[in-house]
Amino acid sequence: MERSKSDDATSLFTLVSDLGKVLYKKMAEVHLWNLTCTLMEGLLDLQAHSSNGACVVLNSLLKQRGTSLQNKLSELLDALHDQLEKISNAQTRTGTLRCVRTLGVLFTVPVVTHLLGKALPFDSVYVLIWQSLAADPQLVRKIFDNMLETLMLGLPYQEKTKGSSNQEIIRMD
Repeated sequence: MERSKSDDATSLFTLVSDLGKVLYKKMAEVHLWNLTCTLMEGLLDLQAHSSNGACVVLNSLLKQRGTSLQNKLSELLDALHDQLEKISNAQTRTGTLRCVRTLGVLFTVPVVTHLLGKALPFDSVYVLIWQSLAADPQLVRKIFDNMLETLMLGLPYQEKTKGSSNQEIIRMD
């Protein structure tokens, strides 16, 4: 109980992490999405300790139970993107980017596919997301291996003839 009275950032981080572990271990799978949505709302809290706490619990939840949210991955990534646009606290923003990186580690191919499907040029939040993914050397290797495998399995373009002129069509599948 003394840890809850401390103002030390490390003590608070440890306390919130421990509370989060208890919460997500006891939480039924059917309630995980609602908890995730509530935690994402908490990322916008004006109190820095509150938004940081929501971020710590969210990242911990994604690390431990993120695979249960695979069917909501696109929705989750879009929601995190939307929240990142609105987050004012720098520490919460960094932690939220770590949440996206956690999803990238868990679901590399679907996350990269989702991000590559976004309109170019990427907005500033998508740039931050890609930078966050690039901060993990093992994840970068998985991303590049997947991209190389995709390129090796198919031609990057296909020629289409129509009349006497040849057109090159770029494939993105």
